Amino acid sequence: ILSVLNKKQLSELSNSPAVKYDNEDLLLKIQNLQKQIDELKNSQIKSKAVMKIAVRIKVNEANVRSQPKIESRIIKKLYLNDILDIQYCNKFNWCKIKNKEQYIAKFLLKGI
Repeated sequence: ILSVLNKKQLSELSNSPAVKYDNEDLLLKIQNLQKQIDELKNSQIKSKAVMKIAVRIKVNEANVRSQPKIESRIIKKLYLNDILDIQYCNKFNWCKIKNKEQYIAKFLLKGI
């Protein structure tokens, strides 16, 4: 359709009130979405803020993993009442061990 319209028709079309309204409406929606994206980024940064919480293992044996998921490699084991520092816990209840790329499931910990 655009290839059929000449430059004058395109100019008239783009200056019509309906198109201007649609453009302004789209711009407002884009700005609103950008604000929401920024808020989400900020909330994720806050949730990963360095906390350094000392916790204890509350089960007889707990696996420490290389990634925050059950399928990841077991790096080492911790035992009842062992103490460790947690940097943060994510929304899936995996906690990062401070200053290490090691993770442990939150339900295994006491003191969080």
